[in-house]
Amino acid sequence: MNDLERQNRELWKLSNHKLSTNLNEVEKKYVKTKCEPICRENEKQIIECYQTNKSQPLKCSKEVKGFINCVHEIRGNVLNRNG
Repeated sequence: MNDLERQNRELWKLSNHKLSTNLNEVEKKYVKTKCEPICRENEKQIIECYQTNKSQPLKCSKEVKGFINCVHEIRGNVLNRNG
């Protein structure tokens, strides 16, 4: 390996390390919350319904509506809390 290749490898390693460090700093500074799964029970009901009604997924519309309502309710709560 010649000197130029060695220098390039070292520069690449240094740049990669700096990028990683900067990404970690940005995450610590700006990414304050982690997203948690929501409406897990509704999701479970939809999956079970789809498994039971593989050839007739429209029979699961009640479960899907329940999931949608749950998501809208949580979204409203978050907006009210942060707004």
